[in-house]
Amino acid sequence: MRNQCSNSCEGFTLLEVLIGALILAGVMIGISRVSISALTRTSIEQQRSRIEAEINSNMQLIQQANSRLTLESIPPLDRERACSAPEAYLISRINQAGATQHVPRPAMAERTFTITSLGKGWDVIEVAYEFQAPEQAISTEQRMVELHPTFAPRCR
Repeated sequence: MRNQCSNSCEGFTLLEVLIGALILAGVMIGISRVSISALTRTSIEQQRSRIEAEINSNMQLIQQANSRLTLESIPPLDRERACSAPEAYLISRINQAGATQHVPRPAMAERTFTITSLGKGWDVIEVAYEFQAPEQAISTEQRMVELHPTFAPRCR
């Protein structure tokens, strides 16, 4: 009775096992590529989040320093200089170590200040943050904020 088994009793042939192994290997390679890609995207997103958070924090600190710099808080000997060039004075206070308005430079971005004229005697400070993007397809990025010294209108 044992000799009467059909081909279905014999199991898989070597060729069937090899084909199954190749299919399984292909599926595993596909899954690993998707997993690696997801991990890479997550890492890039985390790095971008850290950069953006540092820049946003620095922007808020600069806006707070601007709000705290009132005409009354400026020493009387500095008021004339502050009122003659309020934007330059605010920038000097933000960059001056030890000043109450000092805002340290961010570690992950380069911060620059530019004074731009809006005409009719009004100027604005453009604070630009330039940083290397974590993605390979993007070289550098820039974030900007504009502000005007809060004490300036009281000088006139």
